[in-house]
Amino acid sequence: MASLLGLPIHWHKYYQVKGHFVTYYGDIYPGYIYDFPDFPNSIFIIPQIYRNTIRELQNKNAITIEALNKYGHEIKDPNVVTHVIEADRIGSNTVFPDETIYGDQKWKQMFVFGAGASSFCVPGDEQGRLDNFQSRPPISNELFGNKYRSYFNKYEGVRLSLSSLRRLKNDVEAFLESEWTLIRDSHNPSLLSRHVNILYYLQELFFTISNDINEEFYDCNLYSTFTDILQKKLLQKPLEKIAFVNFNYDTILDHYISSHFNVQFSQMCDYVNCNKNPFFYFKPHGSSNWGWRFNSEESKDKINNTPDWLYTNKICFDEIYYKHLGSLNEMVHSKGAYERKYSINKNKIEIIGDDYPRRYFPALLIPYRDKDDFVMPYYHSDAMGHFMNTMDDLFLIGWKGNETAFNALLKDRSHNLKRIIIVNPNPKEVEINLSLFLGDLYQKYQIICLNTFEDLVNSDLI
Repeated sequence: MASLLGLPIHWHKYYQVKGHFVTYYGDIYPGYIYDFPDFPNSIFIIPQIYRNTIRELQNKNAITIEALNKYGHEIKDPNVVTHVIEADRIGSNTVFPDETIYGDQKWKQMFVFGAGASSFCVPGDEQGRLDNFQSRPPISNELFGNKYRSYFNKYEGVRLSLSSLRRLKNDVEAFLESEWTLIRDSHNPSLLSRHVNILYYLQELFFTISNDINEEFYDCNLYSTFTDILQKKLLQKPLEKIAFVNFNYDTILDHYISSHFNVQFSQMCDYVNCNKNPFFYFKPHGSSNWGWRFNSEESKDKINNTPDWLYTNKICFDEIYYKHLGSLNEMVHSKGAYERKYSINKNKIEIIGDDYPRRYFPALLIPYRDKDDFVMPYYHSDAMGHFMNTMDDLFLIGWKGNETAFNALLKDRSHNLKRIIIVNPNPKEVEINLSLFLGDLYQKYQIICLNTFEDLVNSDLI
């Protein structure tokens, strides 16, 4: 096995000694090396807490690739590991804000927004104007459309990706997922550097789109009408709190929440201050105005052309995360010890100030088909789970229901859920995606389907 994989000789001790395996794509896997005769071209990193589980599976002759990836991590190419750290534990315990909940708060309604909400954020009689607007928010397959050529022409890594994307008929999620599989399974810094470039493109695109939409469509924006209705309603119900969940990178909804509720998002804790505000606001895939601040002297010197510098030098996530943003222990949170991997410390995300954008590394989740992570502070994720515990109504607005991590949390937490309101011209797709986690929806919940965001705003459901 070792000769087939080219396993470094100094790694052999990690069959018995715990290591933290740092990959060039930024994830760090804690545990011990395992190999199995049935899978001769892979090694597996199994965390301490699952060693007994693996031993029991071996005794039952029940080792499968699915089980190994459930309890550990498969490595097909040792070159993806840049180095191994010997330590019982790594990372810091960043202090969470005070999470004490005061008063008899009632958490009942959660509103989830996907790309369809932003792409159709005006009434029907204004949709033609929005469709022809240069900065219309794209749905996923439009992310790299010709309308945005003036943006992606600045990013060589994006330009190099376009011909292969076209070959897959512009299925952005499938294309990026296929590339991520290659990045994960083999050492390919050139390919990974293109994805770093894509992050900067998406950040600039949605930062600009948000400002343009708010400036051009302020008189007919459905986000504005929607938040205005909710603000007035909640004034009459001072104990009731709602939750917004926005999977979009844009800040259109942010703008109207801030304006109608008279709230400033100046710190990350402002999004979840339910003692002060009548809402939580979660952005599980990050936001175009969020980032991690660069701290290395080298990165500060390159501040005027950060994307080009990272791309030209093929600087990968491990070096970005654990050198240029801060030391490894600063940029890893010990919360990873309870998972199967460590990664960049999400509690270090900041709101980007006036020195946007080059002083920060974008806090965005690249739109892979199987999204399995949240890019928001850990205490945001915890608060979102707590809200799900008591909510009655789940509104899904222009969202396809296909985010694995969010759906898994729904399955685990939403035991009091009574109604699901699907706002989508193709509700069946949403129902199928949700049913994979929640079972037969119509046996468990009242399902209400609306066609458009405008229909919801004009209904009496909110």
